[in-house]
Amino acid sequence: MPSHEQMMKRQRVLADFGEFVLRSENLDEVLAEACRLVAEACGITRTKILEIQQDGQALFVRAGVGWDPGIVGQLRLPMREPSSETFAIKEGEPTITQDIRKEERFDVPEFMKEAGVIAFANVPIFLPGWKAYGLLEVDATEPRDFGDEDTEFLRTYAIILGPVIDRLQSVSALRLTEERFRRFAEHSVNVLWLADLESGQLDYLSPAFAQVWGRPIEDMPDITNWLASVHPEDRNAAARALERVGGGETLVLEYRIQRASDHVVRRIRDTFFPIPGIDGRSRSVGGIAQDITTDTSRRAYVVAVGDDARHRLVGALQAAGYEVRAFGNAQALLKMAGSLIPGCVVLNLEEADDLVVVSQLKAARAHLPVVAVGASGGEVGFGVRVMKAGAVDFLEAPWAPEALLFAVKTAHAEIQAEADRARGGDEARARIAALSHRERAVLEGLLAGGTNKTIGRALGLSPRTVEIHRARIMEALGAHSLPEAVLIATTAGVRPAVQDGH
Repeated sequence: MPSHEQMMKRQRVLADFGEFVLRSENLDEVLAEACRLVAEACGITRTKILEIQQDGQALFVRAGVGWDPGIVGQLRLPMREPSSETFAIKEGEPTITQDIRKEERFDVPEFMKEAGVIAFANVPIFLPGWKAYGLLEVDATEPRDFGDEDTEFLRTYAIILGPVIDRLQSVSALRLTEERFRRFAEHSVNVLWLADLESGQLDYLSPAFAQVWGRPIEDMPDITNWLASVHPEDRNAAARALERVGGGETLVLEYRIQRASDHVVRRIRDTFFPIPGIDGRSRSVGGIAQDITTDTSRRAYVVAVGDDARHRLVGALQAAGYEVRAFGNAQALLKMAGSLIPGCVVLNLEEADDLVVVSQLKAARAHLPVVAVGASGGEVGFGVRVMKAGAVDFLEAPWAPEALLFAVKTAHAEIQAEADRARGGDEARARIAALSHRERAVLEGLLAGGTNKTIGRALGLSPRTVEIHRARIMEALGAHSLPEAVLIATTAGVRPAVQDGH
């Protein structure tokens, strides 16, 4: 029987673990600390937590202390008969082996024998709802008689661990979902938005808002400001749409806005949908706003400090049918770069700092490619330096109008190609998002070159089940062949599954 001092030590361990859990929301940190404290309380050097994975086909050493490299966070054990781990999980009871050299009931994993383990006790961990998570196991390197007090302490610890693991898994899943949403929103050419109907605040606007609406996100804090941005003739319809969505409807509305940066009218197709609360009431709404303006005009932004140079560039472009906006200095353009409609920037190189401006605009190259014009002053390789800084082309002064127009036309072709790629990426990501978790895993296996048999083995599925998932994937992606499905998946950023040994 443990001494009074040992009992107090175990109570302190439980209290210390409770305090640690309140400070950390990282599951791996919490499990590692749980193992450390259990080892301390039991007076042993090795503990581990095993997590059930691969649809109940394997036990993963998720955390532990006292083990050689290559065990914790890497080793998976098959869940098979006969083993003490499988028995404890199936029976829902602690399993004890006082001396593995005399054990005839169970097989003991080789890595434990190699580590010198002689005795061990493992206790199943259950999540709320009596869902098996895995095992808490303590391992001794000498024969040991784990008494009732030991097993009851371990059971108590495992009972505490269950709800903690469940909560942290939910937190991790939520953060992963939020991160995926953030990445999707950041790369979408459409505007994703969320609004609180009760407060009237806009809780979220995706980065595309600045380009479509022509104003910074911080200038659109609430629904009132959003309605003010809608064309007066469409404003009442937009307000009624919000009311209907608040009543639980999902609808699509087309309306016009006037961009703040250049007062150009854009046509928007917005999909509104309600977001019900726990009580079923829709206090929040979301939407996906797509700019559907048929933009046949060709835009150019001229940056030149000198009046003569600026007038000459503007005149050549306007004569060719371009809609031109002129800036007297590069800083004026840079301040508005995030909200400008795609177009070619024609930059007259006049000052030493102009190459820095080219570099600063490089991040916006997809929708604001730079054609630089200027005199190299006889410097060999000057044009190469300009293009390395981020320009798509460089024209030596004096430039010919036809050369300028050809360079700008080529830049516009790249803008259109990038817009087409972006739309294709959005469509691909939307299709991928519709897949189930299991279908996504099968798709990742296909990208890695796996067959139905090898993917099934990795996921714990039969080849026939993999074939069924594969057919559903092809249907969901609208693909008629595997190469087409692979192209859609890679466009959406799906990566191949990591194969064992690679």
